[in-house]
Amino acid sequence: MALDLDGDGRLTERDAGRAREGGLRFAVDLEISPGVRLELAGAERLSHAADVLAEEILESRGDEPGLPVERMLDTRTSALRRLIDRGWDTLVRRSNRAEDLKKALQVMPVKDPEGRQRVYVPARDRKALKKLRAESRRVGGLDVVPLQKPREASDWTALMRAPGMLYLPRPYIVPGGRFVQMFGWDSYFNARGALASGRYELARDLLENQLYEIEHYGKIPNSNLSYHLSRTQPPLMPRLALELQAVRSDRKLLKRVARIAEQELEDVFRTGPRATPSGLSRYKDDAEGPDAEDMSAFYGSRPDDAEFHRHDRAIRESGWDMCHRYGTATHHHEPVCLNSLLLQYEVDLAAILRQVEGEGSLRAARFAKVARARARTMRSRFWDAERGLFFDHDFVTERRSRFESVATFYPLWTGWASREEAATVAASLPRFLQDGGLSSSTRASREAAGGEALQWDWPFGWAPHQIIAVEGLRRYGFHAEADAVAYRWLSMVLDIAGSHNGLIKEKYDVVSRSAEVAVEYGNQGADRGSLLAPRSERTLGFAWTNASVLLLLDGLSPELREALDAGIPADRVLGPRGQGGSGRPRKKRAA
Repeated sequence: MALDLDGDGRLTERDAGRAREGGLRFAVDLEISPGVRLELAGAERLSHAADVLAEEILESRGDEPGLPVERMLDTRTSALRRLIDRGWDTLVRRSNRAEDLKKALQVMPVKDPEGRQRVYVPARDRKALKKLRAESRRVGGLDVVPLQKPREASDWTALMRAPGMLYLPRPYIVPGGRFVQMFGWDSYFNARGALASGRYELARDLLENQLYEIEHYGKIPNSNLSYHLSRTQPPLMPRLALELQAVRSDRKLLKRVARIAEQELEDVFRTGPRATPSGLSRYKDDAEGPDAEDMSAFYGSRPDDAEFHRHDRAIRESGWDMCHRYGTATHHHEPVCLNSLLLQYEVDLAAILRQVEGEGSLRAARFAKVARARARTMRSRFWDAERGLFFDHDFVTERRSRFESVATFYPLWTGWASREEAATVAASLPRFLQDGGLSSSTRASREAAGGEALQWDWPFGWAPHQIIAVEGLRRYGFHAEADAVAYRWLSMVLDIAGSHNGLIKEKYDVVSRSAEVAVEYGNQGADRGSLLAPRSERTLGFAWTNASVLLLLDGLSPELREALDAGIPADRVLGPRGQGGSGRPRKKRAA
């Protein structure tokens, strides 16, 4: 590690810069056989080679003759993919064992004022209660609290005033960074990433936890922290079930999914506070008042009134926390994204019912009919033919929003956009496309909104949006446009990871192609860690960004993957931004 000039146990671009300043070569020469030498240079190649050698040492192969040259010379995409494939276990946590719960509760964002450490366990799950009570007596200091399914305002208040973690029966993937809990919509993308790495059982665990949450807690909560139980997140559970079914058929599991999905759809989204008069749905937290997490460190002054708190809670439920997309009234909007996902939910539930009840299933026909009705209402409310985008609808003022966001790609991802609408949205891509992928909103809308820079707005980009837009464009045959997004995103992620010891982050400034994002919550994620540290101590990357690398790479042609490996800038491969697509479907090249 003589090239680790800053002494942090990593080989990064910072070390390369110091080497240049000192007139040193940032390279090594290795003798791989008599008379044959190999030179490795640059932060990306050297950090990868050092990681391979560290693996040999940590697995007690360091004394074996010869060097693992083939692995040291992996292409950059193969090297990152191998790192991600190995990294899922470092992102796995549990909330079904007392020792793990104690560790998580020590770093929870909201602490009990009296220092109590609680785990809430469904009162109906007597086996889990018995197990955790016995374990808590051994480890000490853990309160095991039986929980009836919350239903009233007083229930949500009690869960906020007495914070703790919710029991889940299976392991789960955390996003990364400071997070210790399982999140709702993250889990769909995390599971798809795990499946792309051949980790079926881990993806199945995430689905099993979500089924357990609906059965025992009434919904898939924002996360399994008690004060997140009053709100849900974008609904993707049946879609995950079908992804698993495509890998391994399990009719018994699908029957459970159908029963529980119908419960979630009806109780959480089609009735109660999330239902709107048009038959569509909105984001709406079941609780009232200020959120448990104090955001004063991130924002300036905010109104302290009931309506603002309803907005604040609803925008957290949306997953787009925070952004200017909804103004200060998220709970007044019928969002394009939520209702597109609910249509997909109804379509998927119908497909599942046909698999378990037969093609003539009357229940399947009913949900297919409901989905068609939702599509008609959405088209009348969301589609703006003049501007060529889908927009959210404020059902209180009965006005369509004018804020341009990448939610316009959800109707393509879920398949309810017409061919003409999809072509028009595809032609709008330059409004969102930046050098590092898609920004969450357009610059014009962000600047018109004024106020502070928020993380789900321009110039910032997020992994799920890249996946949704790319897969939506491919669904309608717009492969050149999909390539333009995927290549730019992957090129940025690869460049930053290569320069910073495998660093993968939660969000990126896609305009400057940087992971230096100074907005609320900071920017979570991690690199591969100190090269000789035990692998069990790693928390590699950020889970849904990890997943985006695997999923978007799989969609590229061999020629584009080769260009990524060569580090060729997107404009040289695809042409300048704004000139890469005609708005006409193209036949997909062979992958």
